[in-house]
Amino acid sequence: NYNGLQISSNRNVGKNLLVTAAYSWSEMMDNPSGSFETNGNGTVGAGARFFVTPAGPGFRLNYGNSDQDEPNVFTGSVVYNLPFGHGQHFGNSIPRGLNEVIGGWQLNSIVILDGGTPFDINTNGIGNIDNRADVISYKRVSKTLVGGSSNTNNRTFFSGTFAPASLASPGNYYLRAGDVDRNQFFGPGFYAVNFGIFKDFAITERVKFQLRAQAYNLFNTPQFTSPDSDIHDGVQLANGTYTTGTGFGFGSVSSVRQQSERQLEFAGRINF
Repeated sequence: NYNGLQISSNRNVGKNLLVTAAYSWSEMMDNPSGSFETNGNGTVGAGARFFVTPAGPGFRLNYGNSDQDEPNVFTGSVVYNLPFGHGQHFGNSIPRGLNEVIGGWQLNSIVILDGGTPFDINTNGIGNIDNRADVISYKRVSKTLVGGSSNTNNRTFFSGTFAPASLASPGNYYLRAGDVDRNQFFGPGFYAVNFGIFKDFAITERVKFQLRAQAYNLFNTPQFTSPDSDIHDGVQLANGTYTTGTGFGFGSVSSVRQQSERQLEFAGRINF
């Protein structure tokens, strides 16, 4: 079930500058997404879970935000052909040799702002029985070092207290799903600036050789994965609930997305 609003705009400024902007506001819900490795950190997300009740498959119990739900995404781009060389404002009549040096340059950039993907609060570590937890409190917090003797370099993402749903005794199985909605909370956003420099060399009037130098995530901005969302990795309190705390992984971010670091690319191509 997908509902969304998509807005885009393109504008040419003179003959050398093209500006593009696009924004999408959407919601994607399903039950389930399938057994994909999602959840923002390479682990199996809520889409891989399915509840079966005594009355049959519990489709409604797992209906919620899809693992691929991205409510807010903005993309902006700029393409600018430098006004130097033949056919441009400056240097239109310069010798061909000089034109090969100062003409045919293009700068381009893409900015991506993504609000993040959802994650589930789960109970995997409690008897290795998978379920959603009951929420008592939840609050987003600023990213600071977790501290303590373990998980020292983790960054805090949320604080909160959760409890496992009721367990049958004997039998050691859950009597119901936890009251946290599926994929109720959203992980860190994705922010990146890509930048490129292109240079065209005229071979004939129709054929051009182009050199490209491009940088993805130019400023090497850390793109964090979703936080540790297993309550068993938190502090167990005397009343059987679990909370976030110094030195504990629950509620903290421990890694960045795969292949999200700055990458440089050099390439050549022939356009005709």
